[in-house]
Amino acid sequence: MSVTISPDILGLVAHLDGDPIAQRAVIGSRFPREYAEDEDGSYPTGYRVDLFELNVSNVNFAVLWGELGWHEPDWVGSMPAGELFDRVVTATALVETDLSSETVVRKAPGGPTMIECGRPRGYLQEKLRALAQVARQAMDLGVGVVWT
Repeated sequence: MSVTISPDILGLVAHLDGDPIAQRAVIGSRFPREYAEDEDGSYPTGYRVDLFELNVSNVNFAVLWGELGWHEPDWVGSMPAGELFDRVVTATALVETDLSSETVVRKAPGGPTMIECGRPRGYLQEKLRALAQVARQAMDLGVGVVWT
């Protein structure tokens, strides 16, 4: 299982109300084959929008969420991009270089095998930088940030 954090594409589409070509291109940035491509497979000129997104495992999302100042992960949600950006800047300043963590495999007799993948050194800093890109792009686009 994982969580994906990105600019609010539906909010952006609503913001572009009255410009169906731009709306189609924005939706196509996320779902290119189904929505945005012209019959020849190209995008409408000038309307390709490459959206940043961050995908992390549930375990790593919970750790990242904690670094942002929340205690219980909210697995689905949204917030203003500026608020998330401020939290990311604060977390980046406060988080120490995280050490790598080992992969842990647990198997209960007769039950499933649970694997918690480890993280390389500096993983949190890398993901905080990526999260800052998502928030900054959402601010530039005038929309919030969503995660599912």
